[in-house]
Amino acid sequence: MLRYLADENLRRIIVRGLRRQSPALAVYLAQDVGLSGQEDPVVLEYAATNNLVVITHDINTMVAFAYDRVNRGLAMPGLIEVRLNSPLVNVIEDLTLIALATPATEIAGRVLFIPL
Repeated sequence: MLRYLADENLRRIIVRGLRRQSPALAVYLAQDVGLSGQEDPVVLEYAATNNLVVITHDINTMVAFAYDRVNRGLAMPGLIEVRLNSPLVNVIEDLTLIALATPATEIAGRVLFIPL
């Protein structure tokens, strides 16, 4: 099962919904692991070190930093971009499905956009 790191800009209602939908799913908040206010490369490095897939709304910069890691041959367990005004039920269902059914090797080095 994939484990998630919720970027600090991700709506908390998504994290609460994930935890309710699938209590066994590991979802860490950036703020809770000491990443408050950190730049995207630091967040991605932490995620890589701890084998966490990052979930974010930050389409402006996070995608470029993620692909930069991949292009430099650095680990990038995956990035999931959540469209900001997406229906919450769809986002929670998609994130749950991805976490439970996607092998880590299939998402590593990739950026996914949801809802799917």
